[in-house]
Amino acid sequence: MLDKACGVDVHRDLLVAAILGEGWTETKTFENSMEGVDALKKWLGVHGCGHVAMESSGVYWVPLYSALEEAGFDVVLANARQVKAIPGRKTDQASSEWLAHLLRGGLIKPSYVPGRRLRELRELTRLRVKLVQTRTAFKNRCHKILNRVNIRLGSRLSDVFGKAGMEVLEGLMQGKAIDTIIEQSKSKLLKQRRDEVVEVVKGSLSQVDIFVLKECVDEVRHLDRRIRRVDARIQGLVNKEDTKLIAKVPGVGKTSAAVIMAEIGDPKRFESGKKLASWAAWPRRSTSRLGRT
Repeated sequence: MLDKACGVDVHRDLLVAAILGEGWTETKTFENSMEGVDALKKWLGVHGCGHVAMESSGVYWVPLYSALEEAGFDVVLANARQVKAIPGRKTDQASSEWLAHLLRGGLIKPSYVPGRRLRELRELTRLRVKLVQTRTAFKNRCHKILNRVNIRLGSRLSDVFGKAGMEVLEGLMQGKAIDTIIEQSKSKLLKQRRDEVVEVVKGSLSQVDIFVLKECVDEVRHLDRRIRRVDARIQGLVNKEDTKLIAKVPGVGKTSAAVIMAEIGDPKRFESGKKLASWAAWPRRSTSRLGRT
């Protein structure tokens, strides 16, 4: 039984906090802002309360959790469903008081919250996924235009946006004939597969097609640069040894390994590879591999 415990009911604009001690309770409301969080920390300090609980509802708890964690408070994130399932709450009892009561009695099973470094890694890997998805959308737009005018580069080049493919695209957008593009190219691949490439580039691009292609290609290049910047930040946060270990799994590269680490967090919280696979809802065939890793 803790001497004092604080429960915080987190809302978008307000923080309703209640400190519970032996035979007494004090409740106070703060703004959900940096100034409000600072005031809450001072209030907790005045009462000598170092234990705080809050529910994992929405995303509004995140800045409060981080601020209290950095300030050295013992913070517990409660699962809202688990808290509601515990019997004994009075009908008129505020959520913050109930959280404080449960925390003081040790009745809250803490939700897993990864450390700050891992949370930052997760933000970066999820941003990378969004950037890659956006880049893929622009690439698909380019493919659609080319296929519509019977320029089927994708059937002969494994990557239309690779070095050789971009030479062809740039030449076509400049209005050059495919023979001229290949003659002026320094790409051995294009020269070796000249007849094949010429065969699939039969159509012609309108001025509107060229305009849209240029916009899409520029956006792809811009996204390439952004993804490289994100990759550099990711590599600065990951544990290199863990990355090498996870990358030994067939089909998993350096980038995928970083994503796996970010999403799983501490693997020791899972009793086995099967438990981890079940949590991640991964295919059953992946379980044995993960267990060996």
